[in-house]
Amino acid sequence: MRILVTTIIVFFLCIAPTAAADIKKGLEAYNRGDFKTAFQQWKSLAERGNSVAQYNLGLFFSNGNGVPEDYAKAVYWYEKAAEQGDSASQYNLGVFYERGIGVPEDYAKAVYWYKKAAEQGFLSSQFNLATLYYHGKGVPVDYAKAVYWYEKAGEQGDSDAQFSLGAMYFTGTGVPEDYAKAVYWYKKAAEQGDSDAQFGLGTIYSAGTIVPEDFTKAVYWYKKAAEQGNSDAQYSLGYLYANGFGIAEDYVFAYMWANLAFDKGSKPAKKLKIDLETVMTTSQIADAQRLSREWEPTQSSELPKRAVTVPTRKQILPDATGSSFVVSSNGDVLTNRHVVVGCNKLRVGGQETKVVAQDPNNDLALLRGVNTTNSIAYFREGRGARVGDKVSVAGYPLRGILGDSLNVGFGNISSLTGIRNDSRLFQISAPVNPGNSGGPLLDDSGNIIGVVTSKLNALFVANEIGDIPQGANFAIKSSIVRIFLDLNNVEYETARSSNPKTTTKIADEAQQYTLLVECWK
Repeated sequence: MRILVTTIIVFFLCIAPTAAADIKKGLEAYNRGDFKTAFQQWKSLAERGNSVAQYNLGLFFSNGNGVPEDYAKAVYWYEKAAEQGDSASQYNLGVFYERGIGVPEDYAKAVYWYKKAAEQGFLSSQFNLATLYYHGKGVPVDYAKAVYWYEKAGEQGDSDAQFSLGAMYFTGTGVPEDYAKAVYWYKKAAEQGDSDAQFGLGTIYSAGTIVPEDFTKAVYWYKKAAEQGNSDAQYSLGYLYANGFGIAEDYVFAYMWANLAFDKGSKPAKKLKIDLETVMTTSQIADAQRLSREWEPTQSSELPKRAVTVPTRKQILPDATGSSFVVSSNGDVLTNRHVVVGCNKLRVGGQETKVVAQDPNNDLALLRGVNTTNSIAYFREGRGARVGDKVSVAGYPLRGILGDSLNVGFGNISSLTGIRNDSRLFQISAPVNPGNSGGPLLDDSGNIIGVVTSKLNALFVANEIGDIPQGANFAIKSSIVRIFLDLNNVEYETARSSNPKTTTKIADEAQQYTLLVECWK
């Protein structure tokens, strides 16, 4: 079962202006660590029936922020918000009633509130509701309804629900036995890093009863799970190494994996170790034992095993990433449209957000819902940039290859026009790579003069002209960007570029307002 996952203050801009202003004041106090002021600000609103403030008070009493931890009062405010349709409050109430936190344990009421939130698409509620139907808690056992809600969560990309569906289709629990669908859902979960699903796929491919026997694929999936600490997969991978199935025979690696599985209580692994010791040299065994001691899981190996569910959510890697920057104290964030188009889920700076405006012609998009006002970018006032001016590019290029931290590059303006004399663009010599799109282009005072948008396809041009172009990167001019922001009533700031700053200072400031964009499609 999931626990409370909504642990941050939520700030909605789609409410009455007066209430929004009061919510914002409370949020500013909260971000300063002034919980007492935030609490008083929101308490007044909550008592007047504002569901956002009611939800926030529920969080305060749940977490003991600025007030004594009081689950009964948390339940009181969550119920106030939940009765107005707030799905996060409905979900939290489901958790409280399921676990008997602040209220007597009551599975029927947990089902009631989970269902309210699940019907609004709240993923964790869908998952928990399915699990209650599966185990018959608060409702009669109903596998068909469990499958229904697992599928709702699975279709949103939830790996735990996907694994559960794979198990149910594999065993014919609540649905006709369907190995093709079992493999489909197992693979969905396995590709997101679910070790149980990875082990299941390895077993399916090694058995060859559902899909054609394929030891190479079995090794692939067993290894994925084994590297996370799954003892069943570790034993199975050791067995394949010992016999040379799907991979070159290697007694040292076979013993290493068997030893790791044995340490977690695997009885088959004990027998495999004994068998290997009859054919291995003393030095080989010592080497395998050393490898076992030095081995570390690539993900947490402490996740509890489950029959159908896992009580924790695992991180899902995004399909694409880009860059963005904060342009107002209201949490408005600017990026390229091509970075966010087609995304079913978006995160900026680790927070879920949404697109509120876009300009397809100029490749711009405005995001909102990011609770970060540590720093904002300033647009350059006065004279426009000229050819030869020094510029900086900030962003998150080649995420996972160049590293996870902000990357800042330096160069010059090469031309005041883009491809085919496009006057909306600068051509710049500063380095640009995939993932830089949407990041800021800064002048030598650290002010915004553009938005990085693309680089010339060097291989394509080389095929056309017989030479590889160098430094052909582009940014949308700030004059175009500011029109877009004006049309969308964004209160951005400007500053004069009169005092050049050191590159170190520019990079330090850019670190505060340049954010990673993560996209799930």
